[in-house]
Amino acid sequence: MKIAQVTRFIFMLSLSVLLLAACTKGELKSTPQQSQSQSQSQSQTQPPEQEQIPQTAGKDTPEESAPPKPEDSHSAPASTSTSQSQAAQKQSTSAYSLEDYEGSWIDTKFNQSTCDDCLNSIQINSNSPDSGTLYFVMYNTYRVTDSGAEIKLRNNNTATFQFNDDSGRGTGTITLEAGQIKIKLKLSSGQDNLKEVYNTERTFVRDPYKNMTHQDPIALIEDYARDKDELDSLNYKLDSSVEWNEDIDGTAELKIVVGVDENNKIIKRFSVNTLTGHIRDLSSN
Repeated sequence: MKIAQVTRFIFMLSLSVLLLAACTKGELKSTPQQSQSQSQSQSQTQPPEQEQIPQTAGKDTPEESAPPKPEDSHSAPASTSTSQSQAAQKQSTSAYSLEDYEGSWIDTKFNQSTCDDCLNSIQINSNSPDSGTLYFVMYNTYRVTDSGAEIKLRNNNTATFQFNDDSGRGTGTITLEAGQIKIKLKLSSGQDNLKEVYNTERTFVRDPYKNMTHQDPIALIEDYARDKDELDSLNYKLDSSVEWNEDIDGTAELKIVVGVDENNKIIKRFSVNTLTGHIRDLSSN
């Protein structure tokens, strides 16, 4: 009886061990499947790895990261246009003082850098910031006009005046601008061949020659006289006589040079343009 009970106990124990082993083996097999299922689930919920890489510059680059477009070369930025407009408006409404324009002014185009015997110049004297006198001289081979007038500036820095001299009579307008003066003369009666000179608006500045180089007049003459027997033997010097240095014959740009012999007798006289290098023989004058 005891043996049968023991045998039955052993049988039941063996069966329990087999069942336990079977259950354990089943759990081990289900574990990889469950892990694989979880991995697939995660791959479906998370984006692929390459999609997480930040995008580089290209057609897919967000618009805000693109470099700014260059400005159109024909159009200024709004701020620049505004500042220029404000500056122009300020200049147009500014009142210039005639006292700041006192002194001599020279035509920018009709002067001794363009020809030897042409020169337009004006002289301004002031009595107050808006009133004074204007004296102007115009040459065109010979003196065209030599006139003076009283001027009174208006709100737009402009004054009108009348002139009357041997060449003719008429009206004029003078306008003060930044660093320059503009004058227009209108001939009402006088020599018809002078109308072109009068009817063109002229611009005057303090020094139209400031960017030009003045050459040595003596060196220019000596180079001119080289290999010329009648000139090469002379000695050359500046002529400072009043007779030859009045009007526009002798100026800072136009020098009178004389050639003298061994007895210091003047044999030749020349006009030398130190700006252009042009030489005129004045000996016959």
